[in-house]
Amino acid sequence: MPRLSLEHLPRPRRRNNIARIAGSRFETEDAAQKEDQVRVRRLRANAGRTKAEQAECSHLADQIEEVGPANPTTLTSKVAMRAIRLQMAGELLRLCRGKRTYFVTLIPRGLSIAPDDLPGFDPKKENQKLRVTLNRAGASSRNEGWIFASLEGEYNPATGMVQIHYHLIVVGDGMVGAIKRLRQQPRFKRKMGTRNNPDGVKMRIQVKRVRRSRLHRAINYAIKGTWYQKWRDEGADGARKTQKCRGRIQEPTGSKVLLWLDRWKVGDMTMMLNLWVGKNGLTPR
Repeated sequence: MPRLSLEHLPRPRRRNNIARIAGSRFETEDAAQKEDQVRVRRLRANAGRTKAEQAECSHLADQIEEVGPANPTTLTSKVAMRAIRLQMAGELLRLCRGKRTYFVTLIPRGLSIAPDDLPGFDPKKENQKLRVTLNRAGASSRNEGWIFASLEGEYNPATGMVQIHYHLIVVGDGMVGAIKRLRQQPRFKRKMGTRNNPDGVKMRIQVKRVRRSRLHRAINYAIKGTWYQKWRDEGADGARKTQKCRGRIQEPTGSKVLLWLDRWKVGDMTMMLNLWVGKNGLTPR
């Protein structure tokens, strides 16, 4: 059976999966098109940029405007990502149906990155590091179940840093057990105090059982396909304060993130264990 890429998933065999996903707080095609128009305008605004930066941003704006059959997969286009995410979400929903499913957030220590340092960050290397870490913790082909992990970043304007983290859809108690064992490892162990957590993160692993009625929402959240900003900081009393709603990343950081994302493919931003892409879609190993 041939191996394919996530960018070229076949149409799901059960179209009602797509319909259910699309109707569950998933952005409409019109909203995706409007977001692309905003991104193009912001990329073409040249204030404060060098000539080289202006040329890069202008070229990316052209790419977003040309999204279609000839350029269908750029990570920087909401329209392109909407189509790919609908396919992935439909496949994951099919595989999770009738299975005990978990939603997991992983925030490895040491992945708070300044926007100017993003060009040096390789998501493929980070995904491989996570794969090795999970294998050593017991998440291997010997276990029943599978893991679908999506890498994303969240910009915090209070710190000026991008927090790289993962959202996972997990099936199989053995896989969940391996994830929980990561809590004893230095990159994931919970530590109290600002000195021990300069990135402001205390809880680095969150595991939640997903109710059947909320499965589609968990899958949508895990594969958002867009990086957002959210203000998080400590008040004078030491209490953690967090902005309620996510928003579009402010400039010039927003354009820096888009330029970095344009270097990668969907498969570079995901990691799968005991799953692969075949002619019939996502298939458990």
